Amino acid sequence: FAEEKRILARQVAIQKSQYLELTEKIEETKQQRHDLRHHFKSIYLYLIDGNTEKAIDYLGSQEAGLALDDAISLCENTVADALLRYYKKLCDNNNIKFYASLTMPNDLPIEDTDISIFLGNLLENAYHACLETQSPSISIIGHYCDDCFMLQVENTFSSEIKRNGDNLYSTKHEGFGIGTTSVNAIADKYDGFTNFENTDHIFTASITLQFCSDSIITTCT
Repeated sequence: FAEEKRILARQVAIQKSQYLELTEKIEETKQQRHDLRHHFKSIYLYLIDGNTEKAIDYLGSQEAGLALDDAISLCENTVADALLRYYKKLCDNNNIKFYASLTMPNDLPIEDTDISIFLGNLLENAYHACLETQSPSISIIGHYCDDCFMLQVENTFSSEIKRNGDNLYSTKHEGFGIGTTSVNAIADKYDGFTNFENTDHIFTASITLQFCSDSIITTCT
């Protein structure tokens, strides 16, 4: 139940962020269309007067302002892209370096809810850990091939990490962390495995998911 609440709250936050971005884009588009009429009029007058060089110069000066969309997709997979863009925005607002490189198509044989769980929890944990460090950074690298998907999330941290075997204790409440427990459950569901390591104030979380019972991980390099 606690995990379902976390996922729902995260999805609502992402949808709200996307709605605000869409609203801003609509307003920007309205302003661009308004400005565009004036640009066309200026260029038209230059051309009528035979001042083609001035028309070209004017177009060149307005090139940067005529960009239609500065929203950059971070991943081909729709669910993963929404999560990445949401946490990138949070990181940008808190001066946290954010790097993502994922080969993750939309037809990945993983349920959307499972992507939301394992990727969302890893990003959430990395983000909160970075809020307490002086030179925060997050790096996400993922690769998909025919038989498996491998993801590594690396982030800075400053608080003490306590563990019992493969289980990590939460830094927010008593007991084990719900997020990492859920990530482990997703790995088990897809015949995969996880690995959590920490060295020199760098925490690395890795998850590998397999889509064939007889798949060989070493083929996915």
